[in-house]
Amino acid sequence: MFNLDQSIAEWRQQMVAGGIKLPRVLDELESHLRDDVEQQMGSGLSAQRAFESAVKRIGQAAALSSEFDRMGNQSVEMFRRHTLRRACAIGAGLFIVGASLCYFMVMPAAMHANKQYISWLGIESPNWPITAHIGFVCKLMFGVGLGFAMPVALAALVTLGVFDYRKLVGMRRYVIVLNLILGALMTTPEVVTQLLMFIPLQLVYELGVCLAWHSRRKETKPA
Repeated sequence: MFNLDQSIAEWRQQMVAGGIKLPRVLDELESHLRDDVEQQMGSGLSAQRAFESAVKRIGQAAALSSEFDRMGNQSVEMFRRHTLRRACAIGAGLFIVGASLCYFMVMPAAMHANKQYISWLGIESPNWPITAHIGFVCKLMFGVGLGFAMPVALAALVTLGVFDYRKLVGMRRYVIVLNLILGALMTTPEVVTQLLMFIPLQLVYELGVCLAWHSRRKETKPA
């Protein structure tokens, strides 16, 4: 005699053998299967014929597995695009904020430090050509803006799985050298202005490391 519960249990085993192994997915499919069986039995079909018809409606395990894989890949791609769009938007906003703060706050301090450095050397302050002055201002604003946007970029890369906490920690020595080079290239020759560039860049990198550590801790925290 036909046993509906036993047939559904065997059907679940076939789904597992076909590649659908997540309990949540199996439970959802079984729920749809039972609803379809009940609906068809209410129309006058026997339990066996209703079950066979419902199984055909749902489809074979291989086809279902392929469909779930396709949906999973689409979800991952949509997640990546959403993360990148959000990171670009937030990063652009922080870049503008950093460049603005540089122009109104960091720039006067840098120019004052440069004058003090020249005075300490005992040489006459040179008159910068307008192109040189604009170039210096743009480089400094770009560097500070980049520093403000860096934590967002690192957080996005960690979220996408490109970097993790250990990789960022291992890269610290190279980032220190890179930030020192950027501080030297984007500022005036005196040390104070170079440190004004280096310190924020390194601090925001350390902030990115902390964000990666926090993300890793949340993932490994037991439920």
